[in-house]
Amino acid sequence: MMKRLHITLFPLVQGKPHQLAQFEQNIVRCMHAWAPPKTLVCQPNVLDSMLGAQPAGRLRLALEPRLLVLTLKTPNVVFVTALVEKNAENDAFFKGLSALIGEQADALSLSYKWWKSVGVRGIDDSKYHVSFLTYNVRRPGTAISLKQVGELQAALDALDPLPELSVDVDSLILGYTRTEYRRGV
Repeated sequence: MMKRLHITLFPLVQGKPHQLAQFEQNIVRCMHAWAPPKTLVCQPNVLDSMLGAQPAGRLRLALEPRLLVLTLKTPNVVFVTALVEKNAENDAFFKGLSALIGEQADALSLSYKWWKSVGVRGIDDSKYHVSFLTYNVRRPGTAISLKQVGELQAALDALDPLPELSVDVDSLILGYTRTEYRRGV
């Protein structure tokens, strides 16, 4: 199943409807004051100009040149991902956003649990990644094994490294409500 590209900043948050509504309001309010590093901000491109679009600012994230196959400990979901290039600005920006979201969840006593992504080589929880493809194994009693994940990873490793690749991010979506927050950066 193909889904929108996404970068997970925080796990699923659970609470009472009025708490979740307040949580959403707090996140949107905080985002108005949040400024990304100027080196991550990209300018409108030629295609935007040709289409007459007046897009809000976007963040451009460079990606590492190889794809990874990950699954959750609940082994019925497989992700094909690329890690966001590791540098001090990216790390500080994303860890700061995750901390901001965590502070708001904690302030409202909401519950959440970080999922551990599992790959053949494992993955550092602090590494942010872009998910290009999400596949749900839907047959009852069927799960993908780590051996199968390893076979998929070996097939991806056999490919040439990706050319210089980046992803432009133009919105924050609060996933539990699908509320989309757009802000010029």
